[in-house]
Amino acid sequence: MPARASIYICDGMFYVPTIGAADVGWVDIEPILKTEAEGLAESLRSSLARGNPEAPSPGRDPDKALIVKATGSKNWRDFEKRSLSVTILCHPDHYEIIPMIKNKLKRWSFNHEQTARIPVDAGLEGVAQWAANYLKSHNAP
Repeated sequence: MPARASIYICDGMFYVPTIGAADVGWVDIEPILKTEAEGLAESLRSSLARGNPEAPSPGRDPDKALIVKATGSKNWRDFEKRSLSVTILCHPDHYEIIPMIKNKLKRWSFNHEQTARIPVDAGLEGVAQWAANYLKSHNAP
Protein backbone atom coordinates (compact mmCIF):
# COMPACT_ATOMS: atom_id res chain seq x y z
CA MET A 1 0.00 0.00 0.00
CA PRO A 2 1.51 3.35 -1.00
CA ALA A 3 2.19 5.99 1.62
CA ARG A 4 -0.34 8.79 1.49
CA ALA A 5 -0.65 12.45 2.35
CA SER A 6 -3.26 15.17 1.97
CA ILE A 7 -3.15 18.90 1.41
CA TYR A 8 -6.03 21.25 2.16
CA ILE A 9 -6.33 24.90 1.21
CA CYS A 10 -8.52 27.14 3.36
CA ASP A 11 -8.58 30.93 3.17
CA GLY A 12 -5.36 30.96 1.15
CA MET A 13 -3.34 28.87 3.62
CA PHE A 14 -2.29 25.24 3.18
CA TYR A 15 -2.79 22.53 5.81
CA VAL A 16 -0.95 19.20 5.74
CA PRO A 17 -2.23 16.67 8.29
CA THR A 18 -0.61 13.42 9.25
CA ILE A 19 -2.68 10.62 7.71
CA GLY A 20 -3.52 7.73 10.02
CA ALA A 21 -4.87 4.28 9.20
CA ALA A 22 -8.07 3.59 11.14
CA ASP A 23 -10.60 0.77 11.01
CA VAL A 24 -12.89 3.03 8.96
CA GLY A 25 -10.15 4.00 6.47
CA TRP A 26 -7.77 6.94 6.27
CA VAL A 27 -8.16 9.77 8.77
CA ASP A 28 -6.48 13.08 9.48
CA ILE A 29 -4.53 13.06 12.73
CA GLU A 30 -2.20 15.51 14.45
CA PRO A 31 0.07 17.18 13.87
CA ILE A 32 -1.55 19.30 11.16
CA LEU A 33 1.01 21.67 9.65
CA LYS A 34 -0.07 25.13 8.44
CA THR A 35 2.01 26.75 5.73
CA GLU A 36 2.10 29.06 2.76
CA ALA A 37 2.87 27.66 -0.71
CA GLU A 38 6.62 28.17 -0.24
CA GLY A 39 6.69 25.74 2.70
CA LEU A 40 4.42 23.12 1.21
CA ALA A 41 7.12 20.67 0.02
CA GLU A 42 8.78 20.69 3.45
CA SER A 43 5.43 20.18 5.20
CA LEU A 44 4.73 17.20 2.91
CA ARG A 45 8.19 15.82 3.66
CA SER A 46 7.52 16.08 7.41
CA SER A 47 4.09 14.48 7.13
CA LEU A 48 5.35 11.57 5.02
CA ALA A 49 8.30 11.02 7.38
CA ARG A 50 5.78 10.27 10.13
CA GLY A 51 4.28 7.54 7.94
CA ASN A 52 0.66 6.46 8.16
CA PRO A 53 0.43 5.20 11.75
CA GLU A 54 -2.51 3.30 13.15
CA ALA A 55 -5.12 5.70 14.48
CA PRO A 56 -8.39 5.40 16.35
CA SER A 57 -11.56 5.74 14.32
CA PRO A 58 -12.97 9.24 14.64
CA GLY A 59 -16.40 9.89 16.06
CA ARG A 60 -19.35 10.28 13.73
CA ASP A 61 -19.62 14.06 14.16
CA PRO A 62 -17.76 15.71 11.24
CA ASP A 63 -17.91 19.06 13.02
CA LYS A 64 -15.33 17.70 15.47
CA ALA A 65 -12.80 16.78 12.76
CA LEU A 66 -9.30 17.98 13.62
CA ILE A 67 -8.99 19.85 10.32
CA VAL A 68 -12.14 21.86 11.14
CA LYS A 69 -10.50 23.05 14.36
CA ALA A 70 -7.09 23.64 12.71
CA THR A 71 -8.61 25.96 10.09
CA GLY A 72 -10.77 27.86 12.57
CA SER A 73 -13.93 26.82 10.75
CA LYS A 74 -17.30 26.94 12.53
CA ASN A 75 -18.25 23.40 11.47
CA TRP A 76 -17.69 20.86 8.67
CA ARG A 77 -20.08 22.61 6.27
CA ASP A 78 -18.30 25.93 6.76
CA PHE A 79 -14.95 24.20 6.26
CA GLU A 80 -16.12 22.42 3.11
CA LYS A 81 -17.36 25.68 1.57
CA ARG A 82 -14.08 27.49 2.28
CA SER A 83 -11.60 24.77 1.41
CA LEU A 84 -10.53 22.08 -1.02
CA SER A 85 -8.09 19.16 -0.90
CA VAL A 86 -5.93 16.73 -2.80
CA THR A 87 -4.81 13.25 -1.81
CA ILE A 88 -1.27 12.16 -2.65
CA LEU A 89 -0.24 8.52 -3.10
CA CYS A 90 3.50 7.80 -3.13
CA HIS A 91 4.35 5.01 -5.59
CA PRO A 92 7.93 3.78 -6.22
CA ASP A 93 8.24 5.58 -9.58
CA HIS A 94 5.69 8.40 -9.32
CA TYR A 95 3.39 10.42 -7.12
CA GLU A 96 -0.33 10.23 -7.85
CA ILE A 97 -2.33 13.33 -6.94
CA ILE A 98 -6.09 12.85 -6.77
CA PRO A 99 -7.80 16.23 -6.54
CA MET A 100 -11.22 17.14 -5.26
CA ILE A 101 -13.59 19.55 -6.96
CA LYS A 102 -16.64 21.39 -5.65
CA ASN A 103 -20.06 20.68 -7.08
CA LYS A 104 -22.82 23.28 -7.40
CA LEU A 105 -23.67 22.91 -3.71
CA LYS A 106 -20.01 23.59 -2.77
CA ARG A 107 -19.59 19.97 -1.64
CA TRP A 108 -16.54 17.93 -2.54
CA SER A 109 -16.25 15.06 -4.98
CA PHE A 110 -13.22 13.38 -6.55
CA ASN A 111 -12.00 14.93 -9.79
CA HIS A 112 -10.50 11.77 -11.31
CA GLU A 113 -10.29 13.39 -14.76
CA GLN A 114 -7.54 15.66 -13.46
CA THR A 115 -5.56 13.08 -11.47
CA ALA A 116 -1.88 13.90 -11.93
CA ARG A 117 1.12 11.60 -12.15
CA ILE A 118 4.28 13.38 -11.09
CA PRO A 119 7.58 11.53 -11.77
CA VAL A 120 9.45 10.64 -8.59
CA ASP A 121 12.49 12.59 -9.83
CA ALA A 122 10.39 15.81 -9.66
CA GLY A 123 10.37 15.26 -5.90
CA LEU A 124 7.97 16.68 -3.39
CA GLU A 125 8.74 20.12 -4.80
CA GLY A 126 7.00 19.07 -8.04
CA VAL A 127 4.09 17.60 -6.08
CA ALA A 128 3.75 20.76 -3.97
CA GLN A 129 3.85 23.01 -7.03
CA TRP A 130 1.16 21.04 -8.89
CA ALA A 131 -1.05 20.78 -5.80
CA ALA A 132 -0.72 24.47 -4.89
CA ASN A 133 -1.57 25.55 -8.44
CA TYR A 134 -4.58 23.22 -8.62
CA LEU A 135 -5.93 24.15 -5.19
CA LYS A 136 -5.52 27.89 -5.72
CA SER A 137 -7.23 27.79 -9.11
CA HIS A 138 -10.14 25.53 -8.09
CA ASN A 139 -11.02 26.91 -4.65
CA ALA A 140 -13.11 29.88 -5.72
CA PRO A 141 -15.36 31.20 -2.94
